[in-house]
Amino acid sequence: MYLSYRVAKPADYNQCFQVMSERLAFPDEKSRKLLFSFWRHLQTHRAGIAYVVEDHDRPRGHRIVGFCMILFASDEFTQAALTNLPPYISLQAARWWREGRLPFLGSKAIARGNAGDGLNLAAVHYGVEKQKDFNDELQIRGKMLEAGFYLSGGYRIKVTFQETHTLEDKNLIMPTGGRLQRDYSEYPLGIPLDSPARPFLFCIEREEALKTASLMTPLFLYPRPRFGFSLSSQRVLQQALLGETDKEIGKGLGLSIWTVKKRWQEIYGKVEKLERGILNPSKDENVPPGEEPATQRRRLLLTYLRSHLEEIRPYDLVATPRRKKSR
Repeated sequence: MYLSYRVAKPADYNQCFQVMSERLAFPDEKSRKLLFSFWRHLQTHRAGIAYVVEDHDRPRGHRIVGFCMILFASDEFTQAALTNLPPYISLQAARWWREGRLPFLGSKAIARGNAGDGLNLAAVHYGVEKQKDFNDELQIRGKMLEAGFYLSGGYRIKVTFQETHTLEDKNLIMPTGGRLQRDYSEYPLGIPLDSPARPFLFCIEREEALKTASLMTPLFLYPRPRFGFSLSSQRVLQQALLGETDKEIGKGLGLSIWTVKKRWQEIYGKVEKLERGILNPSKDENVPPGEEPATQRRRLLLTYLRSHLEEIRPYDLVATPRRKKSR
């Protein structure tokens, strides 16, 4: 298997549906149409993060072996999900949206929450294709975890929650520090409590995560961003960190190559103003022979950003609480 991850696209939705663990919650064409419309809205309005894991040993059009959709849930939806919402939170979120009750935050509210008290992170979909060899399945799950940490890292998270729908998912989420929040025993699903297909809701709160050294603890460690990159610059950096060239970045963001290069100059200007050393190699670093200065600056900056994902996440400086000056 040769695995990689990337952001999901609308053209992927049919494949994504096939690896979803809760497909039974969307049994007909009408419910699937609602689901796909919901996904498009989330991605178009940057209210959700959808990613896929692909196996490049497979032919094009059949490579997706893992899928996850994350949204930044509103406080109202989070409270309902953790207490009394019926099972299958993905279905409930889509229904709320259809009824005009937004279960998620918009991009501006995400930026405010990221600079304020924090965000509620809900994994409304998670699915891994069943493999004959469980070691292959573990590889896919490992790549899913890597993708999840990259794409959701750098946000100020106050609570994260996720449903499981398979025994494997349930057994794998518990060692990460996940607390069983609900077993939906009050709902007559016709599925025994000990069935591997029954939904369970797990939750991790910031206070819990910071008290225990679990796999998920790093997700809740949040340093404030230093450079204050604009949203347009952040989008360029996000695509560059996924390995895209300037031409690919421009195509994906609808920008000319000239505009992309202008964004890079703005980015370098901010970094040089605050900490020029990031763009200069250290004395003991083995610089690739013949590396162009522009290539070197980009490589060094991207290396730094991989460890400081907060720099590429939306952040409302106006909403940031001001620190009191000491007398």
